[in-house]
Amino acid sequence: FCLYFCAEIFTRFMAFVKKAHAFRDKWFVFDSILVLNMVVETWLVPLTLLLMNDKNIEKTLNVSMLRILRMVKLLRLSRVSRLLRSVPELAIIVKAITYASRSVAIFFLLWLVIIYLFAVVLRQISYDLPVGDEYFSTVPEAMNTLLLN
Repeated sequence: FCLYFCAEIFTRFMAFVKKAHAFRDKWFVFDSILVLNMVVETWLVPLTLLLMNDKNIEKTLNVSMLRILRMVKLLRLSRVSRLLRSVPELAIIVKAITYASRSVAIFFLLWLVIIYLFAVVLRQISYDLPVGDEYFSTVPEAMNTLLLN
C-alpha cells in the first residue's frame, strides 16, 4: 500500500501546472504528510533497525509516536462526508446499501439457523448408518455437507 500511496501523491503532484501551487493545497499537504509518515514507518525505520544491527535497539528506539500519527489518517474520512454532502444522490445510495445489508444479514442468520436445524436432524436420523458416518458424523460436518455438497 505504501508504494501505491506514494504513486498517488506523485501523480497528484505532477497534475499541478505550477508545482508551487501543490503546497498551497491543504489536502495535498495533509496527504503528503500521511504518506511521508507511512514511508518512514514502513521503509526507513526497519532499514535503520537492520543497519544498526543492535540487539537492544527495540528498547532504545520509541516508535509509538508514529503509531499515534496513524490515527490522523481518520481525518481523511472527512473528505468522504464532504463528497456525500455535495452529491445527495450518493448519500441516498449509501443509505439504501445500509438498509439492504441489514436485510441480507438477517437472511444469512436465518439461513444458518435452518442449516443447523437440518444438520441436527440428519445427524440424529443417520446415526449408525454408513451414510451418517460418512457425511453426518458430527453436527459441524453435517452443516459443511449441507452447505458445500
